[in-house]
Amino acid sequence: MKKLRLVLAMASVLIIASCGNQEQETVETQKEDTKKLEEQGAVEDNVVCQELETVDLEQSAISVTKDLEQEISTLIYFDDTKLAYFIEKQSEDLPDTVTLQVYLYDRKTGENKCLLETSGVNCSTGNIRVLDKKLYYPLFGYMSEDKEYNRLLEVDLENFTAQLIPIEDANAPFVNIAVTDQDVFLLKRNENGEDCIYTIERLSGKKFTEIAQKTWLGEEGEFFLNIYGENGLLYTYCGTSSAEDYFLCMTREGEIQRQDNIDSGKVRKLEIEEDPKMEDSPWDIMKKENYYIISTLNHRNIIFKIGEKELTSIKVPIQLDSKDLTYGATLISNFSMGGRYVFFQETSEKSVFVFDSQTGKFGHFNVKTDGELERIIQNGEEQFLFQVRRKDDTVDYLLYDREDGWKF
Repeated sequence: MKKLRLVLAMASVLIIASCGNQEQETVETQKEDTKKLEEQGAVEDNVVCQELETVDLEQSAISVTKDLEQEISTLIYFDDTKLAYFIEKQSEDLPDTVTLQVYLYDRKTGENKCLLETSGVNCSTGNIRVLDKKLYYPLFGYMSEDKEYNRLLEVDLENFTAQLIPIEDANAPFVNIAVTDQDVFLLKRNENGEDCIYTIERLSGKKFTEIAQKTWLGEEGEFFLNIYGENGLLYTYCGTSSAEDYFLCMTREGEIQRQDNIDSGKVRKLEIEEDPKMEDSPWDIMKKENYYIISTLNHRNIIFKIGEKELTSIKVPIQLDSKDLTYGATLISNFSMGGRYVFFQETSEKSVFVFDSQTGKFGHFNVKTDGELERIIQNGEEQFLFQVRRKDDTVDYLLYDREDGWKF
């Protein structure tokens, strides 16, 4: 069956392909050295990382899909009682696309309803956002072989309904979503050859209102890379053809409140012996308290502290920012947006790093489970869903509640 693709996965493969021939012996040696440091409660570069209690999923989590008869293709939402997920079927008319069925399941009542079906779906950025008990998720697909579309899926989690909202003048498969305390925003791209127009819009009902725009012309100009909402304000990463990128903070109307320049070298510079000129690229962003977090295509994570006049990069555990790509960690998606903690899933180990944006400290915990840990998503700071592939190749979804919080 053709699977709905996340564009991050596709881009990551392209970026890291050229550095996949690193000597395995060196990599294993570095991992062993770092593991010793972890056991001592610290990592390289004097970054203290407090070891937290191991999360044993087999003992402290519950399976939320054991009573479902269908095989879930992609799970996009969970809370105490409900799950939203996709069932995908290979399209017969259009290559590389699927017909997508959107389901909402209430574990408490047993109600499991197909809310809508849409065809020609090709991929998604995988952004999941929730506001006022409504779920938002972007979809890119084709109406015909030469006619693409972008649509915003809206699921009413209370009333068991869903709709697709058309996104006009957006022909690229990169639509990002952000929410503040009262609004939903999207970042869309409209390409014309090597040129591209980047537009940020605010959703009102079924219509979008433009609040900001950037233009890239061939090899010059500026562009928006991603967006994030916090405390009623919208934050965006701006890339440029000059040496410095920057963050913008704006109101719901697009009024600029603050601009913070970024040392682009700390984000893009790699240390790959086989390809010294190879560069990384920012992908996802987050704003927490007085920190910006940038996650790159190659699973590096850079954290900047916001000062009165400038940004200062802080040291992070080597597993979060490995310039030679020995290690990697992904920013865990939190679709409820709030809270002080930021979580990172290590790509090669069953472990999670935690950053406390109020204290600036790091923590780490291992995950124990009978199977391969494929994915983690979170709803708030204390509720996590772990996607685990069992030894018989079935996929289990395990709900874990952290009742005593994460203070360290």
